[in-house]
Amino acid sequence: MKKKLLSENIKMAVEIESSQNIAAKLIIASEKLALQVIETEKKKDELVTAIEELTYQNQEKENRAKELAVVNKELVFQNQEKVQRAEELAISVKELTFQNQMKEKRAEELDIANKELAYQNEEKEKRAA
Repeated sequence: MKKKLLSENIKMAVEIESSQNIAAKLIIASEKLALQVIETEKKKDELVTAIEELTYQNQEKENRAKELAVVNKELVFQNQEKVQRAEELAISVKELTFQNQMKEKRAEELDIANKELAYQNEEKEKRAA
């Protein structure tokens, strides 16, 4: 009976030791899991911050794109105005060229008229003499 009791005590001791090992392993696993949960929460917070930053940056890019669209429209309008002004200036240059030609013709006509008047005056003076 002593043997049986001793054998049972040994079995119980082994089971207790095994239970203690399992409990220790469970505690270690639980601690690791707790650390992983903490790390996961930190990473989740970092991801939330990154998403907020990306959202802000995307909004800023959209705002700048809208501003650029307005600026491009203004530039197109300004270029159209410049083309119209260039066309108007070309017409003005043609008009000024025509007017200068007309002035040159009138100057030539006046020169001829002056020569005629000078000739007529000479003729009058000759007749008068």
